[in-house]
Amino acid sequence: MFRSIKASHVKARLCAGDGSFEVDENISDYWMFRTDWLKRKGSPSHMILIDIYGNSMEPELKDGDTVLIDTSEKDILAGAIYAVGIDDTIMVKRIEKHPGKLVLMSDNKDYEPVYLSQNEMNSVRIIGKVVWISRDVR
Repeated sequence: MFRSIKASHVKARLCAGDGSFEVDENISDYWMFRTDWLKRKGSPSHMILIDIYGNSMEPELKDGDTVLIDTSEKDILAGAIYAVGIDDTIMVKRIEKHPGKLVLMSDNKDYEPVYLSQNEMNSVRIIGKVVWISRDVR
């Protein structure tokens, strides 16, 4: 018999574009995962699910996808995908650290990278690392 654990699916939406103001932390529902599988992804007690809105991370992440985020993973691993907050918006981007700046990159080449200077980096909060994607077949 497999043991399962639930992850909270919050009402906020991560923008794959310019940023979402939908930052509601209230839980809309729960998703069940096998405990052993979730532990391999990261820290089960720090996992949340958030929906994606927009196309800046296509083809990797698509509008309507749901991502599983490990909120304990805040150290930046170059090229990994993170949920980030800047001021009062949240978004999903690949992140790289360059000397004296942070670079937020989209997979969709129609979107330019965002370069944040040392001073601007103080307004950025790493919500967590994206560790899994769920997508409905359309």
